[in-house]
Amino acid sequence: MQHYDLTGYGSTQTVFINEIEQFEQWLFENALKQSLVSGGNMTSLSLEAIPVPLFIVDKSGQIIDFTPSVTKMFLPVSDIADIIDKDSIGFTNDYPS
Repeated sequence: MQHYDLTGYGSTQTVFINEIEQFEQWLFENALKQSLVSGGNMTSLSLEAIPVPLFIVDKSGQIIDFTPSVTKMFLPVSDIADIIDKDSIGFTNDYPS
């Protein structure tokens, strides 16, 4: 998002986020809203309250847990490499700016 303007490709529901801190804030605010609507409290947020697909993965790539929306978008797998396209496996952020 820092290098390209993709805003013309989104809908009115699309949120464009440039920095990880913005994503963390957006995620927290939306998860908190969902948690409160579901009868939760402000001190604990469950995966069910997170409104986007999110995987929790260990260092070896094994999927430990995920949010409910994952099941709507991805086939069941146990390793994150099974859902990443082959060209992205091993990708790093070491590209020229």
